[in-house]
Amino acid sequence: MYHSPDFFTEAVFAEITRLRVDRPELIANELAIRVRRKKLTTDGYLTVLAADHPARNLMSPPAMGNRLEYAGRIIRCLAGSDLDGLMGTADVIEDIVLANYIYKQKNGGKSFLDNKILVGCVNRSGLSGLEHELLDLESGYLTAKKIKEMHLDAAKMLFRIPNKAEPADRFAIQTMERCAKLTSECVDERLPMLMEPLAVERKPGGGYVVLDEADALIKVVGVAAGLGHSSAYSWLKIPYGPDYARVAKATTLPILMLGGPSTGKPIGVLENFEKGMNAGANVRGALVGRNVIFPGDEDPAVVAQAVHWVVHARMGAHEAMEKAVARRGAGMDVFK
Repeated sequence: MYHSPDFFTEAVFAEITRLRVDRPELIANELAIRVRRKKLTTDGYLTVLAADHPARNLMSPPAMGNRLEYAGRIIRCLAGSDLDGLMGTADVIEDIVLANYIYKQKNGGKSFLDNKILVGCVNRSGLSGLEHELLDLESGYLTAKKIKEMHLDAAKMLFRIPNKAEPADRFAIQTMERCAKLTSECVDERLPMLMEPLAVERKPGGGYVVLDEADALIKVVGVAAGLGHSSAYSWLKIPYGPDYARVAKATTLPILMLGGPSTGKPIGVLENFEKGMNAGANVRGALVGRNVIFPGDEDPAVVAQAVHWVVHARMGAHEAMEKAVARRGAGMDVFK
């Protein structure tokens, strides 16, 4: 069973806080000097780790509220696999940047962030469970210009559309308008935009459930693809679901699959991604979080690498997992 403090230790956790207090300028310096790709993707496909959930009042599983556990698992994925990069809010990205600084001191200057992409999450104000949850305004990285100035590689936004009329419709429309504005800013800055349009339905006890039915997804894909004065830099992040080939045919924009809540059984998610990669030429990878970061008892680096191989090498889910198991427990001493 993977135990995060065996990899990302209490001493490293404390050192990150010390650096935040004593050397706050270090974050911007490290972002500026990191080795970056010339293009978002090296082969037309992407595997990106999603780590923006806590900022939306979402702590499922509860261990996401333990930053040592959460950051340690994120770093384990980035340092222990070939994932293309990380998407998150500023606090998460900066924790990882400072951890990478410490990592470099201990490993002869080698960086686990070199040639990885960093994607800034823009809107997290649609706090899970609140009455105005669909009013998801900018609360993270506020503008495309600022994301570019901070040497990040792309932006990510979310908007949710109720599948049927309800009083909160106006909040969804306001959020969509903000997404259109940010999409246009990204075009002007030539910055890739990863847009996550979700079809949702209100649950009887409050909150929303994400729908994966093809008809619902096709509608939100049509709305998202039409945002802004150009779609030249837009990618879509769409949940995998039944009849995914129909969803893929709804647009020519590149699609990244999302994984949803952690099941503790990553093979199911990998099987879905395998099927999704065969659903259409514009399905170009995965932007996945909890199912990789919290994969039950498995080492997160194993699942991260398996996802990467399913996408980039087009391996089957079971073959990818069997091959990735070789990484289990490897390199656990890099911070010691």
